[in-house]
Amino acid sequence: MERLSVIPQEKEASARKRGELESGRKILEEKQRENQKITEKLQDKERNLAEKSI
Repeated sequence: MERLSVIPQEKEASARKRGELESGRKILEEKQRENQKITEKLQDKERNLAEKSI
C-alpha cells in the first residue's frame, strides 16, 4: 500500500525531468544554430581572403 503513494511523486519527478530535458534540447538546438551561423561567416571570410590573394 505504501508504494501507491509514491507513484504520484514519481510521475511529478518524471514530468519535471522531461521538462528539463526538453529545455536542454531547445538550448542545444539554439547553440547549434549559432555555431552554424559562425561557421558560415568564417567560411565567407576565408573565401574573401582567398579571392584577395589571387
